[in-house]
Order: sequence, then C-alpha cells, then structure tokens
Amino acid sequence: MSPQPDRTDVPRDVRTTTDLDDALAGFVAHVSTGDSGRHRGEVERVVGDFVETTGDLGAVTVGDLSVGRLEAYAAHLARRAWAREDDPDAGITGRTAHQYFALVRSFCTSLLERDALETNPAKSAVPTDALPDRSVGVRGDDREQFWSADTRERIVRWMDWRIDDALDGG
Repeated sequence: MSPQPDRTDVPRDVRTTTDLDDALAGFVAHVSTGDSGRHRGEVERVVGDFVETTGDLGAVTVGDLSVGRLEAYAAHLARRAWAREDDPDAGITGRTAHQYFALVRSFCTSLLERDALETNPAKSAVPTDALPDRSVGVRGDDREQFWSADTRERIVRWMDWRIDDALDGG
C-alpha cells in the first residue's frame, strides 16, 4: 500500500496555470480522505496515466485540458481495448476503458468545482464518442467465475462458522 500523501505538499488553490501533476496530487489527497487506499491507488494510477498521456500531447497545466485532448485520451483507451480484442493477454476491456474515463471525468469535475476549468471537457460528446463499445475485448471467459463449486461451498461454510463463532462469543 502506498503511503498517505503529505498534505503539506498538496496545492490548496488550483487554477488554470496549475501544473497537472500538482492538480493530480491535490485530487488524490482529496479522494484519499477516509479511504482505505485501494481507491486512492487506482485514482493515482489511472488519472496519473491520463496526466502522462496528455502531457505527451502538450498538456502541462490545467488550462491545457481541452475537448481535443480528452478525445485523444479516449482514443488511447480505445486502442488499448482493441489491442485486447486481438490478444486476450494485452490491453484492457471496453468496460475498463469506460471506468478509466469516468475517473478522469471526476478529476475534471473536481477542477471545474474549484473554478480551475470553465467547463468539463470530459463531459463533451466528442471524447465520449471516441470511447470503445463496452463489449470490446470482452471474451466469454471474462465472465466466468474462477472458483469451483466446491471452493465456493467451502468459503460459504467457513463464513457461516466464523459468523456463528463471533455471535457465540458475544
């Protein structure tokens, strides 16, 4: 588990001139309030990938975020999903692409709420239309459960035993 961000390093005011890495640090610190760490890690990883990808496209500050850059990021996610369509061990599913884009949309929403953006470029139809269909890269075996019926039964019995034990213990 990654350590809790040092809140003294997190920028309090986010403006259009704020560096995207600093805006990301503030967003992660905000998201991590009261969080166990799993969600924080996912936000840090996914939105961090977005910041890096858009940085490669020339976005350095919050004000550099635009519908076009969000469309490019959505196209990046679509390419990753189509890679999985060709190779089941590569890329991400279309469902995952939509989940990643939703995290980026929430990052942009937080920037909008802090008056660092005039509009949320992630809510435009242009980037969302560039996302792949949710079914891209999903195979029949992606829906299978990995536990056998015997294993599921053992887990349920163990949980019953633990609950009974806890209730008997007062």
